[in-house]
Amino acid sequence: MEAREAKAARFAKDAPGAEGGVEAVVKDSEEAPPAASVVRRQGPMTDFKDVRTLQRLTTPQGKLFSRKRSGTCATHQRQVKRAVKRARFMALLPYVGR
Repeated sequence: MEAREAKAARFAKDAPGAEGGVEAVVKDSEEAPPAASVVRRQGPMTDFKDVRTLQRLTTPQGKLFSRKRSGTCATHQRQVKRAVKRARFMALLPYVGR
C-alpha cells in the first residue's frame, strides 16, 4: 500500500500543472477484473444442459453471481438466469447448495 501511495505522490508531483494539494489516481494492473467471462467465450446462448458452465456462474449456496462479478451484459445475464431456472427444474442443478 505504501508503494502505491508513493507512486501516486510522485505522479502528482511530476504532472504538468499539478498543484501541491492535487492527488493523481494511479491504477495498478493487479486491480483489473478478469477479462473474459464464461458466457462471452461460449457465444450468445447459454444452454440449460451445460451444467458445468452454469455451476461456474453460481455460488456454492446456489445463488447467481452478479453481472459485475461474472462479467456478463444484461442480455446474457437474463439468459443465464433462465438457463439456471430451467436446469433447477429439470434437477440438473440443486436449488440450494452443491
